[in-house]
Amino acid sequence: MSKPTQADLVLTMLHTRPEGVCGTAFLQFHIPRYAARMGELREAGHKIGKRRCDFTWHVHQSPQWVYFLEDEPEQMPLYRTEATG
Repeated sequence: MSKPTQADLVLTMLHTRPEGVCGTAFLQFHIPRYAARMGELREAGHKIGKRRCDFTWHVHQSPQWVYFLEDEPEQMPLYRTEATG
């Protein structure tokens, strides 16, 4: 089994936190280009929304975004699309 890609990790984080994931959480997981990973996931068909971070337990020096899955189809595959066989 191959190592999960950053896009796989981002998607897993979005699935496990339906309330949304603040951009700072991706940084804590060493995914500095998480916005690029969001773009890749959107191109793969995932519907990802965002809103300003309004989590009361977060204190940011600059505006941050919370990303969340919208209307995720039950059978949507993970980002990785390599052939198996």
